[in-house]
Amino acid sequence: MTFMDNTQALNHATIGDTIQKYRNKVNISLSYLAVQTGISKGVISKIENNETKRPELRTILPLAEFLTIPLSEVIEVLLEVDQRLDTIRELLNEAISLSDLSLVSKVALRFLECPSEDAIVLIDDLFETAMQVSQEEIKLELLNTVVKYARRHGIQMYLAKGLYHSYLIERNDFKRLEQTYMIGHEMFHYTNFLTLEEKVDFFFRMALHTYVIKKYEECIKYTEASLLLEKSCTELKARAYLAMINSHSRLGNYDAIEKHLDVFENFNYDFVKESTMITRAITKVRKKEFDKAIPMLTENMEKLSKNNKIHMANELLEIYLQLDQKQPFIDLIEKEEDILPDNPTTPYKISSVGRYYQQKGYFQLINGLFDEGVDSYINSISFYGRISALIEITDCSRQIFSIFSNNSKQIDFLYVKRLNEVYNGIISNNTH
Repeated sequence: MTFMDNTQALNHATIGDTIQKYRNKVNISLSYLAVQTGISKGVISKIENNETKRPELRTILPLAEFLTIPLSEVIEVLLEVDQRLDTIRELLNEAISLSDLSLVSKVALRFLECPSEDAIVLIDDLFETAMQVSQEEIKLELLNTVVKYARRHGIQMYLAKGLYHSYLIERNDFKRLEQTYMIGHEMFHYTNFLTLEEKVDFFFRMALHTYVIKKYEECIKYTEASLLLEKSCTELKARAYLAMINSHSRLGNYDAIEKHLDVFENFNYDFVKESTMITRAITKVRKKEFDKAIPMLTENMEKLSKNNKIHMANELLEIYLQLDQKQPFIDLIEKEEDILPDNPTTPYKISSVGRYYQQKGYFQLINGLFDEGVDSYINSISFYGRISALIEITDCSRQIFSIFSNNSKQIDFLYVKRLNEVYNGIISNNTH
């Protein structure tokens, strides 16, 4: 054995070394430990003396529990000396129970690298294990391990499966919509390795995702691709169809809107009727047909549920600002309690509330209501921060400083302090 081999051996603690260290630390005898754990003195002695090179995990766990050896340490030590597949699978289950992301990743990778089994069998096993885990952070860590291994070894089916299920989890983090879009963008290249059901589901969800982050042309393409595959009527299909219509609206494709609305109205879901009313009214706004849009928006506001009134209100406020109609603007924001949704949970709804406060703040500042205007802008920035809408947050800041500058008014230190607090809050939340 070389000097380097000797050095590595000295630095490499066995499970026997670890048990002996902790037993000596609490100053108890082998006999006492045997009585307390039900493991015979002879078995413990052989483990401590490294005569039993690969003791069973079920033998080690009672000893570790009594000696208060951290389970993570037990797993780390056993992982270095025991390459048996069954043992590594047991260690993986224990790591999952600890919710230790770093340890889960390490054991999962060692599981995939086990030389005694075929790589496809192992990656399928790990993927199925991930799908049975309820804790999303752990599931995501396992799926990321599957993705990295599959990418490195060219196992495209499991690269597709891992990316798809990772995307389904990560897309729910509204603060990372741009980043999770990139996962979906990569996933697109592997959709042929998904089942038809998974492929359709992915296309529809990417259509909704791309609409929220204002990639309207991509939204249309994803929806059209999924419509070719999905012949049945589902709620997800209806929502993606609506996103496609709204994308056409944003792009000024007004003929396409009318054509698709006729189809959309045939979906039999609760949200369809109100969404159709909203879209038809907003189309008039986009076309600058304000004489038709204002009465339509006002009438629809009375008919819509509270959760959807915000969309009509935002369009009306924008028109009133463009036409410099102060009193109608004031009359509308006085109904704020009836307009704002009670608990906005979707990115689109959260963004809509942010837009409402932004328009309100702009109106208040240009009319000299500086305290009220800053309050509204802070509310706006807070809502935009929930979905990391950085462009909109920047636009709010630009408007505030521009209006103060145009009015030759110095910004009060308290305003700056409050704005700084809300920015720091957004940054803090986004890093957790």
